[in-house]
Amino acid sequence: MAIAQRTGNSPDRLKTARSRIELRDTSDWPVAIVASGFLTGVLIARSLTERGVRVILIDCDPDVQAFSSPYGEALSCPHPDDAPAAWIQFMRGLARKVGGRPVLMAASDQFVSAIGQHADVLRGYYRISRSAKLQADLAVKDGQLRYAKEFGLPVPNSAFVDTEKAVLDFAATAKFPVLVKPRHQRFWSAPAGHPIHCRKALVANDPTERLCSA
Repeated sequence: MAIAQRTGNSPDRLKTARSRIELRDTSDWPVAIVASGFLTGVLIARSLTERGVRVILIDCDPDVQAFSSPYGEALSCPHPDDAPAAWIQFMRGLARKVGGRPVLMAASDQFVSAIGQHADVLRGYYRISRSAKLQADLAVKDGQLRYAKEFGLPVPNSAFVDTEKAVLDFAATAKFPVLVKPRHQRFWSAPAGHPIHCRKALVANDPTERLCSA
Protein backbone atom coordinates (compact mmCIF):
# COMPACT_ATOMS: atom_id res chain seq x y z
CA MET A 1 0.00 0.00 0.00
CA ALA A 2 1.36 3.41 -0.97
CA ILE A 3 1.59 5.97 1.83
CA ALA A 4 2.03 9.64 1.06
CA GLN A 5 3.71 11.51 3.86
CA ARG A 6 4.53 15.11 4.61
CA THR A 7 6.73 15.90 7.54
CA GLY A 8 7.60 19.16 9.17
CA ASN A 9 6.83 21.07 12.26
CA SER A 10 5.97 24.70 11.82
CA PRO A 11 6.88 28.13 10.47
CA ASP A 12 8.53 30.87 12.48
CA ARG A 13 5.43 31.47 14.58
CA LEU A 14 6.13 28.24 16.47
CA LYS A 15 9.41 29.53 17.87
CA THR A 16 7.55 31.36 20.61
CA ALA A 17 5.43 28.31 21.32
CA ARG A 18 8.53 26.13 21.59
CA SER A 19 10.01 28.47 24.16
CA ARG A 20 6.89 28.00 26.29
CA ILE A 21 7.17 24.23 26.31
CA GLU A 22 10.93 23.70 26.31
CA LEU A 23 10.96 23.22 30.08
CA ARG A 24 8.37 20.45 29.88
CA ASP A 25 9.28 16.81 29.46
CA THR A 26 6.99 15.66 26.65
CA SER A 27 8.84 12.45 25.89
CA ASP A 28 6.15 10.28 27.48
CA TRP A 29 3.18 12.11 25.92
CA PRO A 30 1.19 9.94 23.51
CA VAL A 31 1.15 10.78 19.83
CA ALA A 32 -2.08 12.39 18.60
CA ILE A 33 -3.63 10.88 15.47
CA VAL A 34 -6.06 13.38 13.92
CA ALA A 35 -8.44 11.70 11.50
CA SER A 36 -9.21 14.25 8.76
CA GLY A 37 -6.86 16.51 6.92
CA PHE A 38 -9.36 19.28 6.25
CA LEU A 39 -8.93 22.68 7.87
CA THR A 40 -10.44 21.59 11.21
CA GLY A 41 -7.88 18.81 11.50
CA VAL A 42 -5.04 21.15 10.55
CA LEU A 43 -6.10 23.65 13.23
CA ILE A 44 -6.13 20.85 15.82
CA ALA A 45 -2.66 19.82 14.65
CA ARG A 46 -1.41 23.40 14.93
CA SER A 47 -2.70 23.77 18.48
CA LEU A 48 -1.24 20.45 19.65
CA THR A 49 2.07 20.93 17.84
CA GLU A 50 2.54 24.31 19.51
CA ARG A 51 2.19 22.54 22.84
CA GLY A 52 4.82 19.95 22.11
CA VAL A 53 2.58 17.07 21.02
CA ARG A 54 3.60 15.00 18.03
CA VAL A 55 0.70 14.97 15.58
CA ILE A 56 -0.08 12.73 12.61
CA LEU A 57 -3.02 13.60 10.36
CA ILE A 58 -4.66 10.95 8.19
CA ASP A 59 -7.03 11.36 5.26
CA CYS A 60 -8.12 9.49 2.13
CA ASP A 61 -8.27 12.68 0.04
CA PRO A 62 -4.81 13.77 -1.16
CA ASP A 63 -6.07 17.28 -1.94
CA VAL A 64 -6.96 18.30 1.62
CA GLN A 65 -5.03 21.00 3.48
CA ALA A 66 -3.02 18.61 5.67
CA PHE A 67 -0.80 17.57 2.78
CA SER A 68 0.41 21.14 2.29
CA SER A 69 0.47 22.13 5.97
CA PRO A 70 3.68 22.56 8.00
CA TYR A 71 1.99 21.22 11.15
CA GLY A 72 2.80 17.62 12.00
CA GLU A 73 2.82 14.79 9.48
CA ALA A 74 0.17 13.81 6.94
CA LEU A 75 -0.49 10.23 5.82
CA SER A 76 -2.80 8.94 3.12
CA CYS A 77 -5.16 6.21 4.33
CA PRO A 78 -7.75 3.96 2.66
CA HIS A 79 -11.31 5.27 2.43
CA PRO A 80 -13.11 4.14 5.61
CA ASP A 81 -16.52 3.96 3.89
CA ASP A 82 -15.42 2.27 0.66
CA ALA A 83 -12.71 0.01 2.07
CA PRO A 84 -13.34 -0.49 5.81
CA ALA A 85 -11.20 -3.63 6.13
CA ALA A 86 -8.23 -1.92 4.49
CA TRP A 87 -8.74 1.13 6.71
CA ILE A 88 -8.68 -1.00 9.87
CA GLN A 89 -5.55 -2.75 8.65
CA PHE A 90 -3.95 0.65 8.03
CA MET A 91 -4.93 1.87 11.49
CA ARG A 92 -3.49 -1.22 13.18
CA GLY A 93 -0.25 -0.80 11.30
CA LEU A 94 -0.05 2.89 12.14
CA ALA A 95 -0.55 2.22 15.86
CA ARG A 96 2.19 -0.42 15.85
CA LYS A 97 4.55 1.91 13.99
CA VAL A 98 3.90 4.87 16.30
CA GLY A 99 3.84 2.85 19.52
CA GLY A 100 2.69 3.88 22.96
CA ARG A 101 -1.06 3.62 22.28
CA PRO A 102 -1.66 6.99 20.59
CA VAL A 103 -4.73 9.18 21.01
CA LEU A 104 -7.15 8.95 18.07
CA MET A 105 -9.56 11.82 17.44
CA ALA A 106 -11.90 12.58 14.54
CA ALA A 107 -12.08 15.99 12.88
CA SER A 108 -14.81 15.19 10.33
CA ASP A 109 -18.08 13.24 10.28
CA GLN A 110 -16.61 10.58 8.00
CA PHE A 111 -14.07 9.62 10.63
CA VAL A 112 -16.52 10.08 13.51
CA SER A 113 -18.53 7.31 11.83
CA ALA A 114 -15.50 5.13 11.11
CA ILE A 115 -14.09 5.32 14.63
CA GLY A 116 -17.48 4.64 16.20
CA GLN A 117 -18.26 1.70 13.92
CA HIS A 118 -14.90 0.07 14.64
CA ALA A 119 -14.52 1.24 18.24
CA ASP A 120 -14.18 -2.27 19.72
CA VAL A 121 -11.19 -3.02 17.49
CA LEU A 122 -9.58 0.41 17.70
CA ARG A 123 -9.63 0.48 21.51
CA GLY A 124 -7.01 -2.24 21.49
CA TYR A 125 -4.61 0.08 19.67
CA TYR A 126 -5.64 3.66 20.48
CA ARG A 127 -7.02 5.87 23.18
CA ILE A 128 -10.46 6.85 21.86
CA SER A 129 -13.52 8.53 23.33
CA ARG A 130 -15.71 6.34 25.53
CA SER A 131 -18.70 7.75 23.63
CA ALA A 132 -17.31 6.96 20.17
CA LYS A 133 -20.22 4.69 19.25
CA LEU A 134 -22.78 7.27 20.39
CA GLN A 135 -21.04 9.97 18.37
CA ALA A 136 -21.17 7.75 15.29
CA ASP A 137 -24.89 7.11 15.81
CA LEU A 138 -25.58 10.84 16.08
CA ALA A 139 -23.63 11.57 12.89
CA VAL A 140 -26.34 9.95 10.73
CA LYS A 141 -30.06 10.63 10.44
CA ASP A 142 -31.29 7.16 11.40
CA GLY A 143 -29.31 7.30 14.64
CA GLN A 144 -30.67 10.76 15.42
CA LEU A 145 -34.23 9.58 14.82
CA ARG A 146 -33.76 6.43 16.91
CA TYR A 147 -32.52 8.40 19.92
CA ALA A 148 -35.24 11.03 19.50
CA LYS A 149 -37.90 8.32 19.67
CA GLU A 150 -36.17 6.57 22.57
CA PHE A 151 -36.19 9.74 24.67
CA GLY A 152 -39.72 10.75 23.75
CA LEU A 153 -38.98 13.69 21.51
CA PRO A 154 -41.68 14.52 18.94
CA VAL A 155 -40.69 13.32 15.48
CA PRO A 156 -42.58 13.37 12.17
CA ASN A 157 -43.66 10.25 10.30
CA SER A 158 -40.35 9.04 8.85
CA ALA A 159 -38.89 6.12 6.95
CA PHE A 160 -35.44 5.06 5.82
CA VAL A 161 -35.68 3.62 2.33
CA ASP A 162 -33.24 2.05 -0.09
CA THR A 163 -35.49 0.77 -2.89
CA GLU A 164 -38.09 2.35 -5.15
CA LYS A 165 -40.75 0.04 -3.70
CA ALA A 166 -39.97 1.24 -0.19
CA VAL A 167 -40.28 4.83 -1.39
CA LEU A 168 -43.66 4.13 -2.99
CA ASP A 169 -44.89 2.28 0.11
CA PHE A 170 -44.03 5.29 2.24
CA ALA A 171 -45.58 7.69 -0.26
CA ALA A 172 -48.85 5.78 -0.14
CA THR A 173 -49.41 6.77 3.51
CA ALA A 174 -47.38 9.98 3.78
CA LYS A 175 -48.83 13.44 4.05
CA PHE A 176 -47.22 15.74 1.49
CA PRO A 177 -45.08 17.80 1.18
CA VAL A 178 -42.27 15.69 2.63
CA LEU A 179 -38.62 16.45 3.27
CA VAL A 180 -36.13 14.07 1.64
CA LYS A 181 -32.65 13.83 3.19
CA PRO A 182 -29.78 11.33 3.00
CA ARG A 183 -28.49 9.40 6.06
CA HIS A 184 -25.49 11.68 5.67
CA GLN A 185 -24.63 14.14 2.94
CA ARG A 186 -21.52 12.18 1.91
CA PHE A 187 -23.74 9.22 0.92
CA TRP A 188 -25.79 11.38 -1.44
CA SER A 189 -23.99 12.46 -4.59
CA ALA A 190 -25.03 12.88 -8.19
CA PRO A 191 -23.72 14.51 -11.39
CA ALA A 192 -24.48 18.10 -12.30
CA GLY A 193 -28.07 18.53 -13.42
CA HIS A 194 -29.48 15.82 -11.15
CA PRO A 195 -32.06 17.04 -8.57
CA ILE A 196 -29.80 16.11 -5.63
CA HIS A 197 -26.55 17.55 -7.01
CA CYS A 198 -24.87 19.61 -4.25
CA ARG A 199 -28.01 19.38 -2.12
CA LYS A 200 -28.50 18.26 1.47
CA ALA A 201 -32.29 18.06 1.26
CA LEU A 202 -35.20 18.14 -1.16
CA VAL A 203 -38.88 18.99 -0.74
CA ALA A 204 -41.28 16.68 -2.58
CA ASN A 205 -44.77 18.14 -2.93
CA ASP A 206 -46.23 14.90 -4.28
CA PRO A 207 -45.08 11.30 -4.89
CA THR A 208 -44.19 11.91 -8.54
CA GLU A 209 -42.40 15.25 -8.29
CA ARG A 210 -39.01 14.44 -6.72
CA LEU A 211 -39.45 11.60 -4.31
CA CYS A 212 -38.48 8.78 -6.66
CA SER A 213 -35.84 10.78 -8.51
CA ALA A 214 -33.92 11.26 -5.26
